[in-house]
Amino acid sequence: MKKKLNWKVLFYLGLLTYFLLSGIFAFFGVEIPFLYKR
Repeated sequence: MKKKLNWKVLFYLGLLTYFLLSGIFAFFGVEIPFLYKR
């Protein structure tokens, strides 16, 4: 149970941080090559 909870929490936290960072960089007009190369 704890492992599943931790995995879900880490997964959603990773997605939130990724979208937040991408949104902030896009808002400031900063383009990061390695983000768009994927």
